[in-house]
Amino acid sequence: MPEYLNAEERRLRASIAGHASQAKHGSAKLLAAAHEANQTKFEDDVDPDRVLPPEERARRAKSARSAYMQQLSFRAVRARRAAAAEEAALKAQVASLAGNGGDQ
Repeated sequence: MPEYLNAEERRLRASIAGHASQAKHGSAKLLAAAHEANQTKFEDDVDPDRVLPPEERARRAKSARSAYMQQLSFRAVRARRAAAAEEAALKAQVASLAGNGGDQ
């Protein structure tokens, strides 16, 4: 059965994952490099020719990153709903077959 978490549980799970990642990868330099690469990707998306002032580019990159993360979240919600609906349909089908099988 899929596990549904409330907002506080998701935050806690994310915090645990962050600490586990820190324990596994350790180096602050590695995390800084990953963050820089992530930031550069979104800056490239919003200003590939680097014509905007740095502050504006950073602001837009932050918005682009937020939009991307929200899209991921939206897709995850839809996927969980679809999986739950499919699971419910399968359970109903099994229950129906079990009920019919007992009558014969």
